[in-house]
Amino acid sequence: MQLKKTALKAWFEKFPEEQSKLLFAVRAAFLDTKPKRIGVAVSGGGDSMALLNLVTTLSALHDWSVSAVTVDHQMRDDSTVEAQFVSAFCVTNGIPHETIKWDGKQAKGNFHKAARDSRYRLIADWAKAHDLDVVALGHTENDVAENFLMRLARKSGADGLAAMEKRFGRNGIKWVRPLLQVSREELRDYLKSVDVAWFDDPSNDDPKYSRSQARTILDALEPLGINRKTLARVSTQLFFEASALKHATYKHSKKTELSGGDIVIPLLDADFHFETKRRLIVEALKFVSGAEHGPRSDNMVSIMHEVETKGIGTVHGCLLIENKPKNMLEKTLRITREYNAVKGTTSKTTEIWDGRWRVDGPHEDDLEVRALGDGILQCPDWRETGHPRNSLRSSPSIWRGNTLIAAPLAGFNPKWRVWIEKDFQTFLLSH
Repeated sequence: MQLKKTALKAWFEKFPEEQSKLLFAVRAAFLDTKPKRIGVAVSGGGDSMALLNLVTTLSALHDWSVSAVTVDHQMRDDSTVEAQFVSAFCVTNGIPHETIKWDGKQAKGNFHKAARDSRYRLIADWAKAHDLDVVALGHTENDVAENFLMRLARKSGADGLAAMEKRFGRNGIKWVRPLLQVSREELRDYLKSVDVAWFDDPSNDDPKYSRSQARTILDALEPLGINRKTLARVSTQLFFEASALKHATYKHSKKTELSGGDIVIPLLDADFHFETKRRLIVEALKFVSGAEHGPRSDNMVSIMHEVETKGIGTVHGCLLIENKPKNMLEKTLRITREYNAVKGTTSKTTEIWDGRWRVDGPHEDDLEVRALGDGILQCPDWRETGHPRNSLRSSPSIWRGNTLIAAPLAGFNPKWRVWIEKDFQTFLLSH
């Protein structure tokens, strides 16, 4: 829907100044995506209720179709009441709404991470089912500042301290955070001005949670001029600096080689800054291992020292092997999968193996994919492939029981082939 500037100005002038500023901020967040169908994740709290109201108000200007979703984690007695509150609000205002239940009591390990991952997955599935263009989240400037403090306690670097992305992709869906430069207090003032109620999560004030502790610390730091806006601004600056480092890492990744399933990194490049090298190695470890996160910084320092002194090291389910040729300018670091990390990993030949390998050949139901391991002894031509023995031992091979059928990377049985669908550069761009 094309709007002339005069008509757009007149539309915004219908609202009080503070409301108009918020509407304009939310509208600007969607200009790049140009959506027709928007989903809004709504918990019933002030941030998400304000976002839902702002988006639906703007829908009259842009002909947006707006739907809402609530994930009821069922961890508090009030969670279902809050979901019902959102549902009733949506019914009253003619907004399609769906509640998705998630049994948080079944979560294992890090509950907060499990809850976050589950919310994204469930909301993404909902968005795909309704053919939505984008899903909006109600994170605010306060969240940015609180995250900064919590990650500072974890000794995070630029990536961890950087502000959340305003637009990003996850679980096959586009997401947007329109309120990252708006405070929680501004949103509650807005809700009062439009007479919209909200729920306050009591856990937000529970001192046993790190986010509540961060809010208390922010209050204590106020006399020093360190407040929510200060930390949000620093975090935003770190976001741009981290982006520049990621760009440099991607640029250097073009000098790497994908050898079988390994990443080979040239080490002696005059333009290769230490931090760029460290980042490239961490990303290569994630690519080879399939892990969501790389090793901690202190682990990387110790492993790189081990590799430099011994020529080999193990971390993150990978082997790091330093090649020291006669011409030191050709010195490289090879990152390959560690055999012990995959020796028990199996799949059907029609499935992805170890999270990244595809297999093709004369498939049969009684065949399975396993790491080659000692099966390399049955591959007389493996040296002619040019792949190191360690790399081949952890490579995918096809078995029928204890009988080796094929080991494509080791040159055994040309009827089969294996490949990695996503190259290293594509992997970096997707992360």
